[in-house]
Amino acid sequence: VTPELVAHHQAARCSKVSSVIVDACCGVGGNTIAFSSYCHRVIAIDVDPLKVFFFAAAFALFLFYLCSVY
Repeated sequence: VTPELVAHHQAARCSKVSSVIVDACCGVGGNTIAFSSYCHRVIAIDVDPLKVFFFAAAFALFLFYLCSVY
């Protein structure tokens, strides 16, 4: 698991190179969520259905938080 500050630092650096990121082996999506804050398009891939389930739940909460701020 990548600490949040590290994930955001990596995402900020990667977004300077490309606006499209592929997060292979995304797991539960900590880095993917950070990438989505900086990049235009993020493609998340994982082979473990349970991790994909938890990622989808975490990302839904992230989107809910973004929408509820406005």
